[in-house]
Amino acid sequence: MSEILQIALGLAALAVTVLALVLIPAVFHLRRQAGQITQAVTDLRAEVGELAVEAHKNLQSLHALSTRLEHEWSMVEDTVARVHGWTARADAVLSEVDTAIAPPVLSLARVVGLARVGLGAFRDAWRCGRHGGGDVQSMEGDSDV
Repeated sequence: MSEILQIALGLAALAVTVLALVLIPAVFHLRRQAGQITQAVTDLRAEVGELAVEAHKNLQSLHALSTRLEHEWSMVEDTVARVHGWTARADAVLSEVDTAIAPPVLSLARVVGLARVGLGAFRDAWRCGRHGGGDVQSMEGDSDV
C-alpha cells in the first residue's frame, strides 16, 4: 500500500506541477489581457468624457439658438399682427374715402361731361352763326331729320 500511496502522491505532485505550469501562464496572460482591457476602458472613458462635454456644449448652443429663434418668431408674429391691423385700418379708411369722395367725383365727372357737350354745341352754334353758314331754322330742320 505504501507503493500505491507513493504513486498516488507522485501523480498528485505531477498533476499540481502540470496544473501550475498551465495555470501560471494562463493567469499571467489573463492579467495582461485585463490590464489591456482596463487601459482601453480608461482611454474610452476619456474620449467619451470629451464627447459628452462636446455634446453638452452643442446642446447648450442649440438651446440658445432655439430660444433666440423663438424670440425672433414671436417678433415676426407681432409684426404680422401689426401689419394686419394696419391693413384693416387702411381698408377702413379707403372704404370711408371711397364712400365720401366717389359720389361727388362721379357727379363732377358727369357735370363736366355735360358741360363739354353743352360747350361743344355752343361752339358749333357760334361758328355757324358767326360765319353766316345758315339761319337757326335751317339748322333746326337739319337736326330733326
